[in-house]
Amino acid sequence: MHFVADVMLSRLARWLRLLGVSVSPAESPEDDLLLKQCLKEKATLLTRDEKLAQRARDYVPCLLFRSNSLEQQMMEFCQATGFPLSGIRLSDVPSLSRCPLCNHALRPAPKSSVKNAVRPRSFARHRLFWRCVHCKQVYWKGSHEKKIRYALQKMKLRVKSASF
Repeated sequence: MHFVADVMLSRLARWLRLLGVSVSPAESPEDDLLLKQCLKEKATLLTRDEKLAQRARDYVPCLLFRSNSLEQQMMEFCQATGFPLSGIRLSDVPSLSRCPLCNHALRPAPKSSVKNAVRPRSFARHRLFWRCVHCKQVYWKGSHEKKIRYALQKMKLRVKSASF
């Protein structure tokens, strides 16, 4: 399943990409162009805009989110799609399959090829790097990985204890 997130859900979209879910960023903030993007990509629209959601339902599948909270949005996503957040293994997070920025594929990058793209300290401390095939952003498993796993563990516990 593929999604397009409007700008109001860009944070949720990044988190979903870290979990390996295909979520394209909005190419434009304009509603008409966003709907065209969903049609072109055969995607379900993720939005917090009620008017856009009402309009979109005539053209594309749409999920309307009510909450501003990332955790609540994640719960809404899991409930609406059946995404098994509680079944995600924390050892697999973040998923190094999708770029958190642009949703394109990440590929392993030889260390020598990223020397000028990362800070010297990061280059010296890490062996494994990945690069986005589209935006060329470089990634590695740094200290932020623990923060991501901790936040995800909290979300998993809330999803597990929530009654849908």
